[in-house]
Amino acid sequence: MRSFISQYGRLIIGRGGSALLQAATLVALARLSSIKDFGIYATGVALGAICIGVFGAGLPTLVLRTEARDSTGLAGSALMIGALGAGATGGVVAVVLALIVPAAPGSIITAAAIFAASELWLNLVQNVLLGTQQEKLATWIIVLRRAVPLAVLLLAASVSWSSYEGFFLGSILISLGSLLAVWRFRRRVTTLRNLWTLARHFWLANIASMFQQLDVIFIRQGIGNGPAAAYAAAFRLASPIHIVTTAITAKLVPALAAEDDMAHRTVRQRKYMLTGVAYSVLVLVASPAAGIIGPVLLGAQYEEYHWVFVLTLVNSAFSVLNQIQAAILYAYGRARVVARATIISVVLGLALVVVGAAIGSLIIAVAGTISIQVILVICLAVLLRKGNR
Repeated sequence: MRSFISQYGRLIIGRGGSALLQAATLVALARLSSIKDFGIYATGVALGAICIGVFGAGLPTLVLRTEARDSTGLAGSALMIGALGAGATGGVVAVVLALIVPAAPGSIITAAAIFAASELWLNLVQNVLLGTQQEKLATWIIVLRRAVPLAVLLLAASVSWSSYEGFFLGSILISLGSLLAVWRFRRRVTTLRNLWTLARHFWLANIASMFQQLDVIFIRQGIGNGPAAAYAAAFRLASPIHIVTTAITAKLVPALAAEDDMAHRTVRQRKYMLTGVAYSVLVLVASPAAGIIGPVLLGAQYEEYHWVFVLTLVNSAFSVLNQIQAAILYAYGRARVVARATIISVVLGLALVVVGAAIGSLIIAVAGTISIQVILVICLAVLLRKGNR
């Protein structure tokens, strides 16, 4: 236990603080706006996640494998392409959200667009820092990316501004400020062809994973803003569950990728998997409490959806296992098989989500979401087993 804390303590504390701040931001936005407006914003965030998968080009995952010296110029090139991708992400989210929700307020459209752009950029920044062994600076970025938007949001609300206006201003501030952390990489570049060769399979895996975010859009279109808002809020509130797994995978990928001794690799892999299984069981046991905590935090209008919060944690328990298994395969350079497994699971699970949305059944839609994780757990476990033979 002591070695676990010493190895992952800083990242877990940083990500823990970040997740709590993100949850506080979610609660603030939900309480300071109507469930209808929050449902529109949640739809924009879902669109943003899809665009991040497309325009991120797999770079945030790839740069975790960057060497400390970055002699290849991978980080600089990834940051340049990532900046363009962030701009494209924000633009597409704004246009598509305005088209599918014509009555959406401008402040909500802008908040969703800028949040999506900043998420792509800041994911890339923090992973460049983690990949180049700058853990302390990366932890600051992890915390500040949530603290600054929340602080500006609360300040805006206190002077009668729109909470969404404060939120997107805060997102702009931290995105611009993060340039200072990676400015030294600006002259270290590699060719686009080399970058594409390295990133393409990570890109496919990320796209497949992010397309799961279509679930919120399907639910909103088929069942309504209220169910979509509750569904999206439940998943956002469950995000702190992934503090531990994200911290582990941030260490896992660089460590396994650099390990040449097969015996040591096997020992490390078994250790990571056992940790993931234990944590997944803990999340599963704790899931009933989410049905009480969620509505208390978000307000009475979410009480009828208490069961959604419970099932969201069940989904997270399976997701924990998938994050660990996928990270091990990424470290071994097997992003292609992760992409294939993810595509299969997302297509099959989303089909059930569509059925649920079409017949107006939220419980069937949620079951579809959980099935994505269950199918992926099985696929990745088979792939890992084959790879170890």
